[in-house]
Amino acid sequence: LIEEISSSAAPILIQGLENNNNIEIPNLNKIVDIDKKRLGIVLVDGLSANIAGFLSKLYQKSGSTVKYIGGGAGTMDFIQKPVLFCRKGIFKNAALIAFVDVSSHLSVKHGWVEFKGPFVITKSNKNIISNINWDAAFDVYKEALLPNDAKKINRDNFYDIAKGYPFGIYREQEEYIVRDPLLMDDNNDIICVGEVPENTIIHILKGEKQNLIEAAGTAAQEALSANKEVNKVMMVDCVSRKLFLKNDYKEELQTVYNFVKKKDSKINLFGVLSLGEISSLESGALEFFNKTTVIGAINDSK
Repeated sequence: LIEEISSSAAPILIQGLENNNNIEIPNLNKIVDIDKKRLGIVLVDGLSANIAGFLSKLYQKSGSTVKYIGGGAGTMDFIQKPVLFCRKGIFKNAALIAFVDVSSHLSVKHGWVEFKGPFVITKSNKNIISNINWDAAFDVYKEALLPNDAKKINRDNFYDIAKGYPFGIYREQEEYIVRDPLLMDDNNDIICVGEVPENTIIHILKGEKQNLIEAAGTAAQEALSANKEVNKVMMVDCVSRKLFLKNDYKEELQTVYNFVKKKDSKINLFGVLSLGEISSLESGALEFFNKTTVIGAINDSK
């Protein structure tokens, strides 16, 4: 399925996300007038190790004059491979940015709640966590989950259990930034979708079906109520929410759909399941999320 959106210029390809020092953002003002009201649609390789670093550099180039929405591309085997494509080819460790002339309002919600914590990340490298509270990360994580989850977690069943217990990075007066524990490597370190810096304060979070569904609805309601004229709604929803909710995921989609059609039955709702979500916050800051719903209420009528 393809949704056509008219961009202000050809999409920008950014390569080298595997090394933060190699990420170069061009002068955006030479490509588009970023002082105009714009929305940047950003797609990244969802398994790159420097997504937050890339977004930080992008924000430094454009500031809060541009809002951003987007997410991570990938495959369900969680093996990194070329997934982003444009006229120049197909790439991994890359990002694509397309700017569109629209008015928009964004809302971000996830619905995960505190389960255990707080903990401190005492050793990490980009998206790999080695130590929590000065002990082996997996040992601390496994101990925190017992006896709540009767099935002992190991490398083979790791994601089946971990998808219900993500990490939450603490943010004062804001929702946690969720990080999805994806895999255990050969060193028993935990690999996440997105960076978890050392000295970060985290909680282990827990999901309940109704909380997640209501959070998606709240995101839709907030985005729609803040933008008087809307003709499109873009939904970027983490694939892990679908994996967690299973057959009940249709209730999350139906909840968002109901809010959209209540606003205006002619609004076109479209979106993607993603490996990590991208959105600007009300403060203007640009963040990379996991296990989260991002809703963009858009008016592109001329």
